[in-house]
Amino acid sequence: MRFLSRALAPASLPVSGLLGLPGLAMAHAGHAHAPLAWTFDPLTVSLLVLSTAGYALGLVRIRQARRSAILKPWRIVAFCGGMMMLVLALLSPLDQLAASSFSAHMSQHLLLMLGAPPLLVASHPMIAWLWCFTPARRKRLSRWWAGRGTVRRAIGVLLHPATVWTGATVALWFWHMPRPYAWALANENVHAFEHACFFLTSLAFWYVLFEPRGRALMGYGGAILFGLTFGIQNGFLGAILTFARHPLYAAYQGTSATGMYGLGALEDQQLAGVLMWVPTGIVHLGLLLSLLVNWLNNAGRSPDGAQRTSLALDSK
Repeated sequence: MRFLSRALAPASLPVSGLLGLPGLAMAHAGHAHAPLAWTFDPLTVSLLVLSTAGYALGLVRIRQARRSAILKPWRIVAFCGGMMMLVLALLSPLDQLAASSFSAHMSQHLLLMLGAPPLLVASHPMIAWLWCFTPARRKRLSRWWAGRGTVRRAIGVLLHPATVWTGATVALWFWHMPRPYAWALANENVHAFEHACFFLTSLAFWYVLFEPRGRALMGYGGAILFGLTFGIQNGFLGAILTFARHPLYAAYQGTSATGMYGLGALEDQQLAGVLMWVPTGIVHLGLLLSLLVNWLNNAGRSPDGAQRTSLALDSK
């Protein structure tokens, strides 16, 4: 999907890789199928390469300034993982397979909602990208940002936990309703908007959940409740898809998925439901448990968000 790739690639400038494999693994001996190809969109590839190069350049300058503590090795690994998730979702054969298989399309959704966003949030890419600039330019950027109170307040409203939770919930349920889902499949522009909704609301969701600045309005207890209530919704949607007695998505009835993989529309839907329900629940639970451990380990400590921002803009 070229338009989809172009819509999401700029956002990528800001676990679950295996979730993309079940759709590809459905083929088995005895069922001939057309080869699946990788998508190559020059703009998408260029933006992904540039964002990765920018992160690498920032790391080099951070090392040269002997400020390696700003971005620890595990954050660098998280960035690489997040970019890999975007490549799998936007450029791999999974995108082609998603046109005829609901379970493959669900895997793509999970990569955009549960794969790339938490990894990119954890990687702190903005810090590395800021260090691509010279110290003088970083100072000017800092002064410019300090004078944009209206912009900061608007961003604060958009990243308020209530706004983020509502946006993620609406995106999850609306785009998985049969009619909007069919609308997105039938129109490339709408499809791009659907996937952009998933990716951007998920970025905001994981930012609010795990970043000290984003979590400041909730505290650890509120953050756990925030994540738990949304995770339950994912599980409930997965259960609906798994136990439905008839296919809910007419667009996949009679597609080539049946002949290629030996799966009927209902079986394909049930596989998609299991993907949404079980692996997603495990990942959500694991991340919430890590949040709980972090809460216990940091009891009595103040958030480090302001300190980290200071380090990112430090000109030394």
